[in-house]
Amino acid sequence: MVNLPHCLSQSRTCNLSKIKFSVFCSLLTFPFIYLLCLELFNSSLVGMIAIALTAISPFHVLYAQEARPYSLWTLIIVLSSWALLRALRLKNTRSWSIYSVTTALGFYTFLYSCFVSLGQGIYVFCLERFRWTKTVKEYLLAISIGCIFFVPWILVILFNQDSEYTWQHVISLSYLLEADVKFQFIDKTQDVPTLPDNFSDYFFYNVTPDSIEAIQQKYAYRITPVIYQSNKVKLWHLNVE
Repeated sequence: MVNLPHCLSQSRTCNLSKIKFSVFCSLLTFPFIYLLCLELFNSSLVGMIAIALTAISPFHVLYAQEARPYSLWTLIIVLSSWALLRALRLKNTRSWSIYSVTTALGFYTFLYSCFVSLGQGIYVFCLERFRWTKTVKEYLLAISIGCIFFVPWILVILFNQDSEYTWQHVISLSYLLEADVKFQFIDKTQDVPTLPDNFSDYFFYNVTPDSIEAIQQKYAYRITPVIYQSNKVKLWHLNVE
């Protein structure tokens, strides 16, 4: 039995400088907030004020100290907004490509990013006064490419829509990076694995139904299928609740 995601579960508590991944994302948000303010107001002073306000924001400070995806999502939202304003100003292929990538990253980070993209789309249409302009066409093309990048995960959603597993967990890759989410790849020839004391969700991959039954009998937990492949369950989910 190999606990491959051990590094993921420990990435928020043990790294080179004892700085969590969420802290890194929160710090990386500052320069992009500054760039976003430059695009909006063309003022360095406004950018510095925005950084100062963000630095003392209770929510920003709180999420920077937690092993949760919200710091990453904040970074992606700011990055995406900056990329959009930059693309509207430069109007070239490279800038729109950057916006497409940030849009896809937003979808993979948190599905509710679709509302961010919706708001950005309304902004573009209002900016163009609801006319079918070249800018609107470029925006729709960029957002379409971002959606295409998200298609692989959409397929996962569609193929598992009947699963008993909660849809929020299935569609959010960022959830899988949380510290109390554990993974194990189990060799079919091995005995029942030993589970750790502290976890919120546990995933088993490459395990037979007999092994699942043995795990349920040993720990009295309910285990439900998550992902199917060729009519066989490939990923199982165990929840302490």
